[in-house]
Amino acid sequence: MVFRSNGKQNWKRGCAWFLLAVLLVSLMGSGCTQGSPAATDNTAKVEELTMERDTSPIPAGDELVQALAADSMVLLKNENRCLPLAKGTKINLFGYNATEKGFLMVGGGSGGSRAESKHVSLLKAFGDVGVEVNLPLYNAYQGWDTLDLDDNDGKSGLAPQCTLSNPGADFYTQELLQQARDFSDTALVVLSRWGRENGRVKDDDGKAHAEIPLVQVKSGLPDDSSRTYLQISTEEELMLRHVTENFEKVIVLINTCNTMELGFLDDAGIDAAMFVGMPGQSGTRVIPKLLFGDITPSGRTADVYVYNHKVDPTWMNARPDYTDSSNKFVSYQEGIYYGYRWYETAFADGVKLNANGYDLDFSTEEGYRGIVQYPFGHGLSYTSFSWELTEAPDAMVSGAEMTVRVKVTNKGSAPGKDVVQLYLTAPYTPGGIEKAAVTLVDFAKTETLQPGESQELALTFTDYDLASYDCYDANGNGFAGYELEKGQYILKLMRNAHTLSEAGTITLKVEQDCLFEKDPVTGERVANRFTGEDSYGSPVDGGLTYMTRADFAGTFPTEKVNGTKTKTVKYGFDGELKTIQYGQDNGLYLVTLPDGSKASLSELAGLTNKQLVWNKELLMQLYDYDNEELWDQFLSQITKTEVENIIKDGGFKVTGVASLGVYETEESDGPSGISRVPEKNRTGWPAESLTACSWNEALLYTQGRAVGREARENDIQGWYAPGANLHRNPYTSRNFEYYSEDPILSGKLAANVIRGAKNEGLICYLKHFAVSEGGKNPTQVNTWLTEQALREVYLKAFELAVKGGKANGIMSAFNNIGDVYCGHNRALLQDVLRTEWGFRGCVITDWWSEYMMIETCVLAGNDKMLMKKDTMQYVNLADNDGEIANAARVALKNILYAIVDSCVTGGLYEESLTNKDTLEAADEGGAADAN
Repeated sequence: MVFRSNGKQNWKRGCAWFLLAVLLVSLMGSGCTQGSPAATDNTAKVEELTMERDTSPIPAGDELVQALAADSMVLLKNENRCLPLAKGTKINLFGYNATEKGFLMVGGGSGGSRAESKHVSLLKAFGDVGVEVNLPLYNAYQGWDTLDLDDNDGKSGLAPQCTLSNPGADFYTQELLQQARDFSDTALVVLSRWGRENGRVKDDDGKAHAEIPLVQVKSGLPDDSSRTYLQISTEEELMLRHVTENFEKVIVLINTCNTMELGFLDDAGIDAAMFVGMPGQSGTRVIPKLLFGDITPSGRTADVYVYNHKVDPTWMNARPDYTDSSNKFVSYQEGIYYGYRWYETAFADGVKLNANGYDLDFSTEEGYRGIVQYPFGHGLSYTSFSWELTEAPDAMVSGAEMTVRVKVTNKGSAPGKDVVQLYLTAPYTPGGIEKAAVTLVDFAKTETLQPGESQELALTFTDYDLASYDCYDANGNGFAGYELEKGQYILKLMRNAHTLSEAGTITLKVEQDCLFEKDPVTGERVANRFTGEDSYGSPVDGGLTYMTRADFAGTFPTEKVNGTKTKTVKYGFDGELKTIQYGQDNGLYLVTLPDGSKASLSELAGLTNKQLVWNKELLMQLYDYDNEELWDQFLSQITKTEVENIIKDGGFKVTGVASLGVYETEESDGPSGISRVPEKNRTGWPAESLTACSWNEALLYTQGRAVGREARENDIQGWYAPGANLHRNPYTSRNFEYYSEDPILSGKLAANVIRGAKNEGLICYLKHFAVSEGGKNPTQVNTWLTEQALREVYLKAFELAVKGGKANGIMSAFNNIGDVYCGHNRALLQDVLRTEWGFRGCVITDWWSEYMMIETCVLAGNDKMLMKKDTMQYVNLADNDGEIANAARVALKNILYAIVDSCVTGGLYEESLTNKDTLEAADEGGAADAN
């Protein structure tokens, strides 16, 4: 697997540690067993990092917002050569969502960008490039009264927009339509759907409804009780009928946080459609450039689009059941089969079944096309590309990186970019290990190619990347864990998850089962942590029946079901108990006064910060996490009160510690922009659900650097982002905060954002760890799933980001894995995250709630509480020689190591600290919207 850098960097900069992992392979019995990598010499790593830091120029935030939007917007449909439009074409903008108030730039809640003063309306975007827009029509929509949605935001300052609000039949008079026809024969229709953390829609009685409700609720308009929020409304349907009957060219912009049902786009009267997502503060500026051909669209869908959401296996268990406050749950009964993995596997097997009352027939291409409208990875262009396979492995190589090279040539007449997608079809035995028919392995995007120009792309993988996780020993070979079963592994170069390219396939044969007893990067033992009698807490599958490829028709989920709790967790410290020392002044301070003397807490936090200097020698020595003697000397200086403060008073900051010379650092939300800086310094980024459609690792690395630069300039050292949960189901109001339905795409993009941000000294708290796919914060929700689905799908994005991005921050999720709260789950936070994956850094809770027991958190490996001091519980974390005191000492080390790691990686020690002027308060939120 490759985590690419931009053109200024190379593979060694991105993950040198990964290439240094040399696998020792030995044959055991009838199968091969992967051994551990050679030990890594850490003595030179500080010098290497210092030398490797990327100091190349970073584009301005607004410029990069537009670059991201341009690379990400997806041309879904383009019939009758509708696009690109001819220069001089005038535009009729239809729909309330085309107006300044109605067009959506960002989602809401903690994930919103909150840079409203920089927002560029669609009208301004067209006007600034000289495109004439029908102002009487625009003003008619702009002045139309809209539904009052329950914002409950309090942070963004931006109304949630009436995304269901469009005028009825009385609006479309003959006079209005005739004026528009006389103005232009081209109509541009905008359809929007909003999302936010804990989103709500309010009806006439002021009653709150669930996030992205199944029944849309509108005020003073015809009832749409038979339709969902992600289907077209009656008013939108009426508008499209008027438009298609009256205009020669009709283009639809899909301005949404979530994947809608887009069957209406098949209407022959609609010529073109483009997904523009939530484009950030100025992403609208690229829309006219895309429509008029100044930029060729190159985005690819990051989710599959189907005609009917109710035929998805996740439908019956889409969101947690909150009806019983004492027994909240959600069951991922579909196992690994959701999104494109389900639809492509059903097609490969020619499945026929009844899904929630709808007959599905995948036995023909026509049947598939009647179910799936736009496959995962779909996207059109104004030019065409040919692919030629130039290099491929001829055998499966154990433990080594394998490379597939593809030469991409622009065969058309317009400049453009292309995306090469590499998928795997693994050998499958009915009743054996569950395997989808195709899964993404790697991807690569070209630079802009001029007509006739070519570029060779490299896609890489290891045998571990092709392995499946067998948690039940389904194949009866006596092993539970990651393995490659013997058989043929077919690698497919595909235009999308459904369409094979002319570059074809590569077949690699595995002669015998290959078992991965140890992680190929860390060399640590990999084993079931959540399954069977040895599980941490109740088995994570809850005793439920899960969908199997051997019998899709018989196991397709048809009702909401709850798993069973069978065990009680005994919490304790999982390490050597030591005598903990406090208050010893050993003269070890991270920052000091200019003369090297100790700074007081007021000097650390006050306006004299410019006078403080880094103790570079100490910083470099502490960068070695395993230098236990020095860390013990350093941490033994802390007082008991300081231990309490730094762990418990962790909301949006790391509390200053005078005894260690640790200055107070600011931390901030969120995925679409750093909220805790003055708006004039803040960039409102496109939503992750849009930037994922870029399929461009280098561009997201640059975004990470730009966020890091902005944080650095505003004294922010922690960022509650990126989000790496998955789009398991469209009906989740936080999907805009996450990249994709696919863990490989999500994980590699998140890794590059983190790597870029760390290059500038910023700690990224990757969130929400883990299986927190609900939109309403899933507090105390039991989440049941197989360990195979947990490992292969929901943890995989985090694994890639930790290993490839060298993440040093994680945010644990509100929910439970099985029946154990994520912040109390040692199997998740210690056994998997720290031991198996080698994570070094700080785990912070999501917004603190009463059920998050501070003692239990630190015992389990959750180091810091996202709470304010005035909500701090009294807990004695500094009781000498006890389990909690020892766990608190480890938590303290992890909190501080994240700072040390980012300071060294980002070269912050080369700068004096800047004044921490008081920032205008962006609302820090509360239990409803923390991060």
